[in-house]
Amino acid sequence: MELTNESKLLLGGISKWTKFLAIVGLVFTGLFVLVAFFGSSIITEMQSEIRHTYGAYATRATESVAIMYTIAYLVIAVINFFPAYFLYQFSAQAKKALTANDSITLTNAFNYLKKHYTFVGILVIIMLLLMILSILVVVTAAS
Repeated sequence: MELTNESKLLLGGISKWTKFLAIVGLVFTGLFVLVAFFGSSIITEMQSEIRHTYGAYATRATESVAIMYTIAYLVIAVINFFPAYFLYQFSAQAKKALTANDSITLTNAFNYLKKHYTFVGILVIIMLLLMILSILVVVTAAS
């Protein structure tokens, strides 16, 4: 199978857009990491005010919230990183394949695209299962 000139033009356009989307995803990954650490430090800074108002128990609770906040945002950053990385690799490999007219590199590019969609598909399945579980919990609790 050979790519027509129109297919090559379309793949070049796809490569540019996927690079843009991947860079946006990687930037958001960095932002999630920053929010994880700076957000938890803000929560920790609020401890002094909370300690004066609610006592030592509230301070321990605030420390726990800060730790959970950091962990949650780091997990989100890790989950966000992989699809963005795979998409970036697809874009880079597709551009390289078009420039060199190399079918092996194009195959590698499509392999990264497959990894991207596999990862996103698994995330969607997990989210759907969590939604179903949440609905079951709410229905059970309401009865």
